[in-house]
Amino acid sequence: MSQRYIPLVTLECRHAYYRDGVLPGFQLIPSRATAQLIRNYRLLLKHDHLGLRLLQECRVNEGVTEPLIALGHPLELLFGFKANDASFQVKTGTEFFSSNRQKLVIDLREENAEMRLLPLASGSVSFEGEAPLQLIDAAGTVIAESKAPRASFPLANLTENIYASRAGGEVKSAFLHLQHDAEFDGVFLMRAIQSEKKYAFRFPARKIHWQYTILQQYNSYTDLALIDETDQLHFERAAHPSVDKAFSFVTTEPVLLSETYEYRLQIEDQGRVVKKKLPFANLNNCGKCLQNVENICLENYVSV
Repeated sequence: MSQRYIPLVTLECRHAYYRDGVLPGFQLIPSRATAQLIRNYRLLLKHDHLGLRLLQECRVNEGVTEPLIALGHPLELLFGFKANDASFQVKTGTEFFSSNRQKLVIDLREENAEMRLLPLASGSVSFEGEAPLQLIDAAGTVIAESKAPRASFPLANLTENIYASRAGGEVKSAFLHLQHDAEFDGVFLMRAIQSEKKYAFRFPARKIHWQYTILQQYNSYTDLALIDETDQLHFERAAHPSVDKAFSFVTTEPVLLSETYEYRLQIEDQGRVVKKKLPFANLNNCGKCLQNVENICLENYVSV
């Protein structure tokens, strides 16, 4: 009789921003409850440059492979992730958020899983509405219920999962419950069964306007324009509201962010090239578009 490890869960993470899809510095960390399950079932956790593998210890006897500790029921797994990248939020196609009480949540137990931004809850949750008030889990199972129009539900004894409030039969709001590790940028939720599960997720890249603020040092230019020689990007011009002799060029459509671009940007004055090889979007400089304050843009400043 011999022993071997067979794959139980595989998770592959990629990001559309990067040419090869690999997220540099990306970490996947089991929650404390998941780490305890890994220990209890004597599973082996392996990381690689794309994600992780969870392996199950098995015995091989006369050509028959059997798990050392079989899964009697599905295991609910939660892995937090840390991007370790100050620009991750800018590169990624999600809502902007600034609080560690909000988390990016990817529930891979669902088909065609999408990324959601959910508030983080711990201790207890309170809500009101038309009775009955219910606390439900991601599968829609009722966890707790109140006949009163206002109720508070404790979370301390609940497993880490997505939950939601439901009032009068209508789902009102969803949230993520974590016992620990609030410093995660986000989480993946997965399920292990007694056969290999392969999960994959590709973070979408952000589409965002690019804005170039032009600081004009000389008055000799009469009709400056920002041109993309590849004719893929087009810009509109607007006066700067607070800087004298300054104006901006803003892309007419949001630009899909990428690690590399083929654009060739230059400033022209009546067809004559004034400045070539303008830098691409500055990921460290987000602001409001001068053209439309409802739009967030990436800003660059150029002197001519």
